[in-house]
Amino acid sequence: MTTQWQSMPVASVQQEGLNMRHLTLSPGQPVPFIHGQYVQVRCKGFEKPGYFAIASPPHQESGLEFLVKDGNGVAGALYNASVGDVFEVSTPMGPGFPPGHLEGRNVLLIGVGSGMAPLRSVLLSILANRAAYGERVILIYGARSLFHVPFRPEIARWRAQAEVYKAMSQPGDSDWTGYTGYVQHILEDIDLPKENTTACVCGMPPMVEAVRSRLKVLGIAEDDVYLNF
Repeated sequence: MTTQWQSMPVASVQQEGLNMRHLTLSPGQPVPFIHGQYVQVRCKGFEKPGYFAIASPPHQESGLEFLVKDGNGVAGALYNASVGDVFEVSTPMGPGFPPGHLEGRNVLLIGVGSGMAPLRSVLLSILANRAAYGERVILIYGARSLFHVPFRPEIARWRAQAEVYKAMSQPGDSDWTGYTGYVQHILEDIDLPKENTTACVCGMPPMVEAVRSRLKVLGIAEDDVYLNF
């Protein structure tokens, strides 16, 4: 199938932690997707497009949001973009996190770094219709330090309707007093629901495999663990 592209200007840019930025791009027409899907983004000067998970929920009509980590290629171009810069964005891709496998169930959202993007999309969808999901919704997020955590004001608000656990792998000289280490290492210290539970996991392959292995040991069936890629 031929990839379809749509030109989208940058509508807003906001710094999120030391090395990530939260961008909103404005599509010329509605873009249907399910939470957890991603798009390709391309721009002049770079031969290869980049892949970025959508951070906004499907019900939002004010634009597509992304959490972009500074890097090479299109990632660097997006990170350094200004309002009004135009990028070409593909139609959404990937399996996402199918809503039918989440509704009515407890939901675990586990990720690190820019993996917060698709998890935010899921969580905002859940919070918009909280009664449609199980008793417990849990976000477990890992970052290098407090200074690398995105969406901190939002996280504070999420706590009213969801459980939030954070782990810092290198907290340094900050006043961090919570979990220190990687998300897969703190799972066994959290009272996770074992039944009627779906997990959505996003991160680098070694972290994802470690989390899947740990969840299996803790009693979460492999068929109930979903990846967005």
